[in-house]
Amino acid sequence: MRDRARGIKCARWAKRLQDAARASPRHAAFVRDLVERVLRGLPTPPLADLGPLLALLRELCVETSKPMHDPEARAKLAMLDGAGATARLARALLDAAPAA
Repeated sequence: MRDRARGIKCARWAKRLQDAARASPRHAAFVRDLVERVLRGLPTPPLADLGPLLALLRELCVETSKPMHDPEARAKLAMLDGAGATARLARALLDAAPAA
């Protein structure tokens, strides 16, 4: 999994998905759910540029008034620790979402 994940550029995906989410509220909800499901397959250790994807997810959770609910995605985010921007975004997403 890690070898396949190396080619993924989270910042590039975040930009493209953000463009799609702007089309309508329905698109925003779809992209939010998609990113949440993608987090289930997050490799260990996580991708270095995961921050933009988490920032997009947080923005869409706020915009759609729907926090993260997926227990597998929440478990992956809970593994992110540290004081960096990515870890702070992960904590913000977890704090806003009800525990399953």
